[in-house]
Amino acid sequence: MGEQRANRLAALGLLWAFGVTLGRGLRRPNDWAEAHWLISYNFGFIKRGLAGSLLAPFLSPTPAVAETTIAVVVSLLTALLCAALVALCWSILRRCGFSADAVLAVAVFATSPFVVMTGHLNGYLDGPIILLSVLAIGLVWRGRLWAAALVLIVGLLVHETILLIGFPTALWAAWLRAGRDEATTAARLRRVAPLAAPLLAFALLFLYQSYVIDAARLESTLIAYLEKQPFIQYDQEVIVPRSFAKSFLAQFQSQSPRVWGRLFDRGLIVAVAPSLLVWLVFIGNALRAGGVSRRLTVAGGLLPFLPLALHLIAWDTGRIWTYPLVVALLVGWVACRAAEPARLRAARSAVLPVLALVALPINVFGRIPLMDWRVERFSAAARVALYAPAAVALALARRRRGDYTSGDRQFTAERP
Repeated sequence: MGEQRANRLAALGLLWAFGVTLGRGLRRPNDWAEAHWLISYNFGFIKRGLAGSLLAPFLSPTPAVAETTIAVVVSLLTALLCAALVALCWSILRRCGFSADAVLAVAVFATSPFVVMTGHLNGYLDGPIILLSVLAIGLVWRGRLWAAALVLIVGLLVHETILLIGFPTALWAAWLRAGRDEATTAARLRRVAPLAAPLLAFALLFLYQSYVIDAARLESTLIAYLEKQPFIQYDQEVIVPRSFAKSFLAQFQSQSPRVWGRLFDRGLIVAVAPSLLVWLVFIGNALRAGGVSRRLTVAGGLLPFLPLALHLIAWDTGRIWTYPLVVALLVGWVACRAAEPARLRAARSAVLPVLALVALPINVFGRIPLMDWRVERFSAAARVALYAPAAVALALARRRRGDYTSGDRQFTAERP
């Protein structure tokens, strides 16, 4: 009973920290986000047209009502995304028996720049993409690869970034699971073959967007449409159509010359790297506990870095820099599913607590660049007060279960 109470107390503290971090960036959908939900397949088979097409039947011709509808729908999706992230953290904690490393890793994620950006990007298509990624990976782990492939294709039609956020982890999870049942490489390839479908779908979308669509005509049509929507302002009625009309190749040509400055942004490296290192150590320990091969362990450690390739085609640097953290969470979730709970509970790292003690203050007091030149909420003093209940809850849980910050003992119940 004491162990369960300590677990609940730790979970409550982590949930509180997640809520405070979310509040640092949370806002209503901005014009960029709203414009995306107004564009549908009424303008042809264009990239990112699925979300707007699904919402279109429910939009009123009255602009104020349409704007409210968009705000309600996308805010519900953001809430659902937050619930999914909390559920993944809860799954990891339970699987690991609320071990020292698991509690610290989840604390780092709950206070991370990605959670700040999750609230700030309310209304962006990132939310549906990550939700579909979680669903696809869950289906893969249950052996339903054709269903997972369909989900990934749907995600591709919502936003092509799923190809670097969710698809690689789904493919890695499928290969990891196939390795348990299939002895040969050929047999594993046959097992994961359904996941070639999303790649084929992207190739077709790439060719269609590059050689079939008249970019200039589409851009002018979308601009004329959005200019009639009074709640789309601040030049978003021009900027958003341009992003829809541009082919992937055109985006690469315009943005890739700036990639090195974005990849080596010192402020963002300092903000994200410590948290990412914590999760890489956690993932490595979990995979070793699951007896996963060195090659698959290295591949799992590289997956969080793949979204940084988006700097080649996109300009929103701060947003892209937070993607590795959510990919690390997805990889960590799979890694924990691949290992027996008893071995996960016994896995410990002398390095992870040290890294966490570096990452946590950076997460709590640091500020990342938000979109639209916005800044995070809460002064340093306010953050101390707001995060204090989480710190107290975790300290009380530590007192009941042992010192999980030292890394010298497993996070186990004390005996009376």
